[in-house]
Amino acid sequence: MGVLLALLPLALGARLVLLQARPLWSDELFTVWAARLPFPDLIAALRQDSGPPGFYLLERPFVRLAEALGADWVSRALPFLAALLLFAAARGLPRGTARRTGILLFATSALIGLYAGEARAYALLSLLTLLLFRLALGTDERPARLAATLGLGALSLYTHYLAMPAVAVLLFLAVARRRFRTALALAGSVLLFAPWISILAAQPAAAISWMREPAGVSALGFLSALGGVGRVPLPFGPPLPTILPILALCVGAALVAALVPAARRDRETRDAVLFVALVLGAAVAVSLVTPLAFAGRTELVVLPVWIWAVARSAGGSRAAGACGLAAGVLGCLAVGLLALQPHPPSAPARAARVLERITRPGDTLFAGPGLYLPFRVAADRGRLVPALSAFPGEVARHPGWWEPVAPGPSDYEAVAAAGARPGAVFLFLPPGFVTPELKAILKRRGSVRELPLRPEAVLLHWAPAAAAPAPPASAPPEARPAPPPRPPGS
Repeated sequence: MGVLLALLPLALGARLVLLQARPLWSDELFTVWAARLPFPDLIAALRQDSGPPGFYLLERPFVRLAEALGADWVSRALPFLAALLLFAAARGLPRGTARRTGILLFATSALIGLYAGEARAYALLSLLTLLLFRLALGTDERPARLAATLGLGALSLYTHYLAMPAVAVLLFLAVARRRFRTALALAGSVLLFAPWISILAAQPAAAISWMREPAGVSALGFLSALGGVGRVPLPFGPPLPTILPILALCVGAALVAALVPAARRDRETRDAVLFVALVLGAAVAVSLVTPLAFAGRTELVVLPVWIWAVARSAGGSRAAGACGLAAGVLGCLAVGLLALQPHPPSAPARAARVLERITRPGDTLFAGPGLYLPFRVAADRGRLVPALSAFPGEVARHPGWWEPVAPGPSDYEAVAAAGARPGAVFLFLPPGFVTPELKAILKRRGSVRELPLRPEAVLLHWAPAAAAPAPPASAPPEARPAPPPRPPGS
């Protein structure tokens, strides 16, 4: 009890810091942008991107509240509340050591703590998966529970694609347990999701091609997450000291060993361990064909169920209890260290401050891959002074991701045409996109100066002199830049 009282406020305090202190990054800004769209426009946008629409619809009131308050971090409130509701779910655990261990691990798990402060679907998916697991395998089959299973299954599928292997595994386990009415309810949730499958099939493969790694690397990352830490994606801050995820990997392996005998004695623990193993195994197997497994994110669909199994085992196993405590300490250290790290503004945020001071109506801003979306959100909110264009223009069609494609002739022509109009032109680009051809267009007339934001990006201020419009320009293949690095996806 003393450890719980010590670690619980520290872990929750670190979550609050991460909730408010971290600037929104690209994938969170996509959430904000998508949640503001009218429903038909949201569906059209997702045809060019990846993911189902459920989370963005649920986020809409929180995004509107964030705008009304002028505090973007409020858009993270839904995931934060979902993570808090995991504590309420812990009431279903046996009293005593099991319940205390569950509360401790729900509070200190590094990945749950981090995604509780991010405006994406993962924390909500964690809650929905735990509730669905409990309904499908841990309760009777009364009509009300079957209806809840049907609804939660459909909601999970419309929240994130990672729910698909989770629902499939639960359907398999329900049939294996001869819970046929539950299996029918889960099958019904799949039928409710069926209208979206045609859109899923047509979504660009490149929109989710951000993760390619050997299966063994993903498996080690998964094991570390089961031990309390896991691999922390870059948007959350600098890498943790290497010793923390390594120790968590060892604790995760020890927990697996401790839960095997516990699973033999307790059916619910056995179901939970099978669920976790089958879902993560399915994610790795599917990744051999198409990228899906991402150590540091994929685990969110099973982590609460894993914690449930560890907590149940801790009530009757000293080894499970000791390893659970170790996982809690390591997770709390990880989240605490990330909360204490500096959280500097992004390159787009720094550029926005500069542009706010020097731009006027009639100016034009060209923003490159990975830099366009923050200004798209600002423009949609009516808070951007210059007219916005993407460079390359293709980025505007799917601002949540981009392919490593160099600018084409039409992109250079658009810059030249902007220079022929009144007003200054600003170009906010990855360094590789400031090509010799672009430089030639800018130097052809007027003056160019660089406002340094390196190494992430270059902000150019082009003030063309009054002259006849520059002739159309095209980029020879040898002038095209190297592709920019692909950002982490959703």
